[in-house]
Amino acid sequence: MELHRLVLLVGNAVCWLLVLSASARPNNERQLKTGGHQLEQTREMAIVKLSRLSHNELPVCKGNLLDQREYHYEGEELRSFDSSRLMSKNGPCRLSKYTVERAVTCFDTIRENRPKKQLLHLVFIGDSRIRQQFFNFLRLIPDHDRKWQPSPIPPIYHGDIEVTSDILSLKLSFQWRPLLDDSVIESIRHWSSPNDDTERPYLVFLSMVLWHIVRIHSQDEYNVYQHKLKVINPILGQLAKGSQVIWLNQYPMLTFYGGMPYGGVNDSDIILSEKAHRYNKDIRRIFG
Repeated sequence: MELHRLVLLVGNAVCWLLVLSASARPNNERQLKTGGHQLEQTREMAIVKLSRLSHNELPVCKGNLLDQREYHYEGEELRSFDSSRLMSKNGPCRLSKYTVERAVTCFDTIRENRPKKQLLHLVFIGDSRIRQQFFNFLRLIPDHDRKWQPSPIPPIYHGDIEVTSDILSLKLSFQWRPLLDDSVIESIRHWSSPNDDTERPYLVFLSMVLWHIVRIHSQDEYNVYQHKLKVINPILGQLAKGSQVIWLNQYPMLTFYGGMPYGGVNDSDIILSEKAHRYNKDIRRIFG
C-alpha cells in the first residue's frame, strides 16, 4: 500500500490530505472510488472557501497564467468578470498588481541570465489596440534616461516607435502593422531563425484583427486571412522556443462606425463584438 500527499492552498494555510491507494484489485475498486469522491468533495470545499475570501486574502496566482488549461477568469464560472482574479484548479487567486518598483525588479531578474551588453528587447506588433498596450506598459518604466524615436510622437501617428534606456538596459519597440501581411510573416521568420539569436526579442506581443474586420467583406477574403494565420502559426511556434510570444485576443468593444482612419464606408464595416468573437474563436482553433 502506497502513501501519497496532495497539497491544497487554502488562504495562507496548507492542508495535507493523506490518500491511501492500494494495488488495482477488483475488491478494492469501491474503496478507490470512495476515496476519489471524498478527495473531490474536499477540493470543492476548499474552492468554495477560497471564493468567499476578500481580494487581499486570496493567494497570489503563480506559474504560467496564460495557460488556459491551468487558469481562467473567475467570471466564466461566477458570471461576474473581475480582471484582477483568476480561477485555478485549486480555486480563485489574485493577480499581482505591478508597480514601477516591481517592474524594475522583474527586468533585473530576467537580465541575470542574459549577456550584460545585450538590451532586453520587448516588441509590440499590431494596430492601435496593441499601441495602447505599448503605452500602458511604458507607464511602468521609470524615465531615467528614456530616449524616444520619433520625438516627439505626433498626435495621430501610424508608424513605428522605439524607446530605449541604457540605465535599465531596455529596448521597447512598437511596430505599426495593422494587417497580417507578408512583411509581418517575414519579420517573425527572421527572428525565429536558429542561426542568429542576437536580434531575437525577449517578448513579442502582437495581434492584427480590427483592420481585417473592416476590410473583409466576403468569405473568400476571410479564407485568405485564415490562410495567413496558418502560415504564421508554425513560425510563431519556432520563435516561441527562444522568446515569449503572446497573441492578444480581441476584447468586447463599443461599435466603431464607418469613416474611421482604417476604412469603412457603410454598415457592413461596423465593428461589433460578435465579429471580434468570431475571429477570436477561429484564431484559437488555428493556433491550437
